Amino acid sequence: MVLAENLYRFIDLPIPSCTIETLQRLAEEAKQLKHKKDIHLLGRIHRDVEKALSGTISNVRAREVTENLYFEIGRIWLSCVPKFDWAEEVELLSSDVRELIYALQRGDLRGFGFRRRNQAAITLGRICKVISPVEA
Repeated sequence: MVLAENLYRFIDLPIPSCTIETLQRLAEEAKQLKHKKDIHLLGRIHRDVEKALSGTISNVRAREVTENLYFEIGRIWLSCVPKFDWAEEVELLSSDVRELIYALQRGDLRGFGFRRRNQAAITLGRICKVISPVEA
């Protein structure tokens, strides 16, 4: 969460238009999930969003650490998805991508970092509730 919040230090403006366009396309794809429960599509959209965002990180080491953490946590998240509320999962994805696009379009890199941190915190809380519901 600390890394996500501070990634703005490693992102150069302006954000390439192709990155924004990719994120907008993925936001549109995510709409399909409202009417079709497809865990593989959900996972692919998440991965593609992360790939697009990772491409904005100019510091090679920060990008590598971010990508490694994403894939480590992603495996845990993916195992929990069947236990999550599907409609909530789709809405979180859609709103997260929309808000990230908005922050990047405005050049608000600190806001982008805060949004990424909040996404990580929400995801961690949801995973913890599934893994050990008694303690959550």
